[in-house]
Amino acid sequence: MVHEKVSSEFSALCKLDVEQKLQPVLTSVDDMLARLEELETILTFAKQDRQESDKVMKSIARDLKQDVNDLCAKIDGIESLVGHITNNLDALEENICKYEHEMGVTDGSSKVSQMFIPLFKKTPEKKSTNNTEMFKTENYFK
Repeated sequence: MVHEKVSSEFSALCKLDVEQKLQPVLTSVDDMLARLEELETILTFAKQDRQESDKVMKSIARDLKQDVNDLCAKIDGIESLVGHITNNLDALEENICKYEHEMGVTDGSSKVSQMFIPLFKKTPEKKSTNNTEMFKTENYFK
């Protein structure tokens, strides 16, 4: 009888309530599954938003393509105009130097071409020009 009592007490110590011990783990797993489902939903929405924004951005890019091409054409026209003006200024400076030399102006501070130095830097290479045609704005702007 003593053995039975001791064995019943000992068996009570060894009994584990597995469900009670696993309950926090099961709760944590359920919470993680719920969070993973929420994350999956958020990722699905983000993917849909990205696809929609890609469509919108492609549409905007297509719509603005002609404007960008027009702007590039205007920039090319302005670059051509600046090049033509540079050639005209070089020819003008060359003519001024030639006429100053013919008139005997030797003092560097009194030269007419000195007034252009603050505005335009002199190019290191001299271009020979033969009666350069003056520019017309109609050639560059329409």
